[in-house]
Amino acid sequence: MSKDLNKLRSKIDTTDQKIIKLLEKRFSLTKKVAISKLRSREPVLQPERWQQVLSRLQLESNKRNLSFDMLKDIWDSIHEHSKVQQNNIHHDSKKE
Repeated sequence: MSKDLNKLRSKIDTTDQKIIKLLEKRFSLTKKVAISKLRSREPVLQPERWQQVLSRLQLESNKRNLSFDMLKDIWDSIHEHSKVQQNNIHHDSKKE
């Protein structure tokens, strides 16, 4: 394997670690969102907020020359996991 390829892969690995840390931070924030929603008795799923996120993704995909479909696939997964996390927090609070 060439040195250039190894260097590129190392940069990808470093970037992946940064993405993981950002996801960790994001899910820490969504946990706080869930608690806030619970206190204010708001539902976990808020379609208008999701539409705002998708609109922002569309703008970002255009600005950065990235596929909107790719970004949407990624954010769909993040959103689903966020809803599960928030639903679990809401469900656990009912046990107490």
